[in-house]
Amino acid sequence: MTRPTTTGKAQDLITFTRSTTGTYLGSDNLLKSAAINEARIEYDASGNCLGLLVEEARTNLFRYSQELSNVSSELEITDNATVSPDGTQNASLCVPTSVSANHFVDDQSATIGTDYGISCFAKYGSGSYLLAFRGAGIGSNSPQFDLQTGTVVNEGASSDWSNTKMEEVGNGWYKCSSVGNAKSSTPPRIQLLGSDTATTFIGDGTGHYIWGFQVELGSFPTSYIPTSGSAATRADDLASLAVSEFGYNQDQCSVVVESNFFGGTNTSALCYIGEDTSDRIVLYYSNQNLNFQVRSNGVSQASENLSGQRNKAAFRYKLNDMVLAGDGSITSTDTAANLLGGTQNNIYIGSYYHNAGAHLNGHIKSIKYYPVGLSNAQLQALTV
Repeated sequence: MTRPTTTGKAQDLITFTRSTTGTYLGSDNLLKSAAINEARIEYDASGNCLGLLVEEARTNLFRYSQELSNVSSELEITDNATVSPDGTQNASLCVPTSVSANHFVDDQSATIGTDYGISCFAKYGSGSYLLAFRGAGIGSNSPQFDLQTGTVVNEGASSDWSNTKMEEVGNGWYKCSSVGNAKSSTPPRIQLLGSDTATTFIGDGTGHYIWGFQVELGSFPTSYIPTSGSAATRADDLASLAVSEFGYNQDQCSVVVESNFFGGTNTSALCYIGEDTSDRIVLYYSNQNLNFQVRSNGVSQASENLSGQRNKAAFRYKLNDMVLAGDGSITSTDTAANLLGGTQNNIYIGSYYHNAGAHLNGHIKSIKYYPVGLSNAQLQALTV
């Protein structure tokens, strides 16, 4: 198998499904929309390929992600004022009014005790206002972003907020995001703050550009889901390759995966060989720690783990000789492990079998399959 950025037989034969469209950042610094069942190969703002984007299903609860004039409070909003991250002139200019008030946009009420991933794309316009996420009873010490300098100036109270980020996406735009745990039912909001981070003030005629507001249930934000008057859902991604399409060896193999993932403490799969939970080989993250597991006829044969996220991970699968490697480190070898008892038809990339969950929520930059059990030294060298 080859890198997803190349055109070759392995990539051409990968089956990819997603029942809705999905967005991703292209190599030209524009936000693209992938068609139904089209893979998303994503890049960063510097043009570096991140790899195949694999995500779980999510819903944007904010109903007017690109038409902020429908949901504003004491903001003079000019829709379609400038070119947005998707290359279309559909981003809104948001200018606080001359009324002494809070100046924000919000929409749906929140459920107390629930995590919400909040994100938007924002670009500096004029003046010195900070952009902040507030509402839901967690606004007193909130995430704050300086669009002029491109920096997070406050991550928010650790008891209420987490995973606050400000990521450059090109052409002066930033994706600002954080996760808030609602303490009241008031809607999460985007708000502009005055001098000394004042929430109530009189506007001075300056303001910033905002586009793509997203509010989603979950402990981390995901890729942008456009809405226009109602909530919208992006379906989950599933990528697989039939083992009949490459030199699969049922008796032994090694797999090396280069990847990243951006959220969650649940199971996040890198690759899965098998059609059920009884007979499987799986490389995955659990609580953000790297794991390798083999089960045969419902009985665990090997279970290895390394702490923390690893940019490169690998395993060896061989009778009485199974091992996990990551970023040059290696676990002890399991010398009492049987091979799978069932038949394997596919290797699943970034999720469990047949869309059974455990999506990576990240990028697979490359995946390499070897029909032999590589040595410890080889696995270490391939994961450095």
